[in-house]
Amino acid sequence: MYVTAENNREYSLRFVQGKPSERLLWSFMLPGIVELAKSLGYEEYWQLGHNRLGWLNFCCPISPFQVFNDNLKITDSTDGGFVKREYQSTHGILHELRMNNEIVEHRIKTETDLDILINTLRDTRIEAETERYSYHKRRHEPFMAIAAQTDTASACQQFLQYEFGVMNFYYLLNDYPDKMEECMNIYQGLLAQKYKFMQNAECDFFYQGENTSTSLISPEYYAKYGVPQVKQFVDAAHAVNKRAIVHMCGLLHELLPLIKSTGMDGIHALTPPDIGNVPFPEIYKIMPSDCSVLGRFGSLEWIGKNAGQIKGNLRRLLPHDVYQKHPFVLLVSSDGAPYTLDDLCNVMDAINDYEQEGS
Repeated sequence: MYVTAENNREYSLRFVQGKPSERLLWSFMLPGIVELAKSLGYEEYWQLGHNRLGWLNFCCPISPFQVFNDNLKITDSTDGGFVKREYQSTHGILHELRMNNEIVEHRIKTETDLDILINTLRDTRIEAETERYSYHKRRHEPFMAIAAQTDTASACQQFLQYEFGVMNFYYLLNDYPDKMEECMNIYQGLLAQKYKFMQNAECDFFYQGENTSTSLISPEYYAKYGVPQVKQFVDAAHAVNKRAIVHMCGLLHELLPLIKSTGMDGIHALTPPDIGNVPFPEIYKIMPSDCSVLGRFGSLEWIGKNAGQIKGNLRRLLPHDVYQKHPFVLLVSSDGAPYTLDDLCNVMDAINDYEQEGS
């Protein structure tokens, strides 16, 4: 379906509120699109969608708080293509190594590092940030849904991906479980403060980014740590009658019953086989019928292919009743691969043609 700036908010609100999409809506993940839009003369990437390609701009996510730590200084230096990042405080110094903005050596490796992180988290404070929030809300609310969002994932996922890495996280959890749980509890306490500011912000729904996957966490550990932590976010949203949508991209099939138990109202970036492991029709066999799902349509399905080939991939992955009966948006993703305007036009044509087949 072709979405314009004038009807984008209407359709995005229907989606986040859990109403059936009825039409085949599509959206686009950001990597590369900002540069392409600017090269075509658009000031904002979403103008390319509204004016040329007709995709749905899912939402404008904004954090209504600021994070401060007066006892923490972060400095970067470069060495042979690597970025060495130092986290300096009176509690000690933590070292992290990055390349191409990817962490190749995490900063928490030992019990001493863990102690430094615990004390650094205790120094952190959260304050309201109303001016920036209000500005972006006024600017984008006429065109799209507004999400009050956190700036990080819940503790377990955040630590697995950013602070510790998978190996260090499980090593320290096995050897120092009390300290690890203390650290996660402090972190979740800071998130709880952020949720309070989100509860006071005018918004359409709550959003939190979690890159959950069974490649990072087993169902056993997700049940013990992930479920209570994510449920804290969901409960904060439901306490003010807002729906909670969570970003989760990865291998989710074995976690879905646990994900359902959190009470979350939507999943952003559900990935079908062969990259992921949850076919689009299967999600509604487990999650409620009104679960808002953005289903990933990866680069291998559309980049370098003509509209007919893309339409064939849609037939394989997306039965018409998925979007006709449920809140579903097809999330087209480049996965970091290069693409052209012609590729995007082919996707648009294929989606519109495929929708007509189901009407």
